[in-house]
Amino acid sequence: MMINGKSIVVFLATITLSQCIFKIKDLQRMVSSADDRLELKLLNKQDNIPRNEIKKKVDAIVQKQPSDVQDTYNALLQAKEAKDEAEYNVDVIDLKQQGASNEVLMALEKIHNITLDMSLSRSEEEKQIKAVKNSLKKKDRKILDKLEQN
Repeated sequence: MMINGKSIVVFLATITLSQCIFKIKDLQRMVSSADDRLELKLLNKQDNIPRNEIKKKVDAIVQKQPSDVQDTYNALLQAKEAKDEAEYNVDVIDLKQQGASNEVLMALEKIHNITLDMSLSRSEEEKQIKAVKNSLKKKDRKILDKLEQN
């Protein structure tokens, strides 16, 4: 299998997106317990556990924290979710204005829904996104790749 630079960028962007979904690194900075920081570090590396299970474990750690940590962490999550949703909407509007095909718009929606499906592990999410992209014609795939670079 030959991997080009663009594939690596897309792969790393997907992994980075998945890892920051729970803002674990920010939470690690706020947690005072070394045990909790270690558990968060290990959770951040889990690619084969469903993300909803990771979320439950992260939430359990958050519940043990002082209220200022809980409030700040929850604000970070809400801001991240709002930003992600707004960026998705910008992408949809951008694609429509470019006259993108329905296939591209449907693929973007599928990818968005895959990223929201917390029952998937990070590796399952990555595989499903790759499958959606691979189902597109080359020119449509390039349109999606261009979106990710912006």
